[in-house]
Amino acid sequence: MSFLEWLRSVQASLGWVFLASFVGLVVSVALLMHSVLSKLPKYRFQQKAMLTENEREFFGRLKRALPDFDVCPQVAMGALLDTGLPPTDPQHLVCRRAFAQKIVDFVVYRDGRVVAVIELDDRTHDPKKDAERDAMLASAGISTIRFDSRAKPEPSEIRRRVLALAGASS
Repeated sequence: MSFLEWLRSVQASLGWVFLASFVGLVVSVALLMHSVLSKLPKYRFQQKAMLTENEREFFGRLKRALPDFDVCPQVAMGALLDTGLPPTDPQHLVCRRAFAQKIVDFVVYRDGRVVAVIELDDRTHDPKKDAERDAMLASAGISTIRFDSRAKPEPSEIRRRVLALAGASS
């Protein structure tokens, strides 16, 4: 049955009132969608660099220092932590908000298990906030290694520090 045949059968059985209402509804929805979509900015998003130049250089050091580990940059803490509370618990969202919008610089892992979080501290880091973040991670058994971005360690020092944690957590 074609669309026109269907419309004729609807008109015959339900009359012109239904058909006019149906067409009016379709036109109203189309106009509403056009109105909403036309108000959206034409270009809402722009890609930005995932890492700063300083972080890119350090990421290269990490990869050279840890060829037998996986290293992920810019990881959301929500991918690393859970509240341990059921989602229905009123405190679940309160606890989750403590880390939901936070990003760690680098995560080192092996065999699907986090070995350490590595932070490259620069002038944007706040020691008090960093301590709170480190405490949240530590409460989940995740150690944080911090390096000063103005005095970045050699790959051998990075490896030594990560291996000390990998051995301790194996």
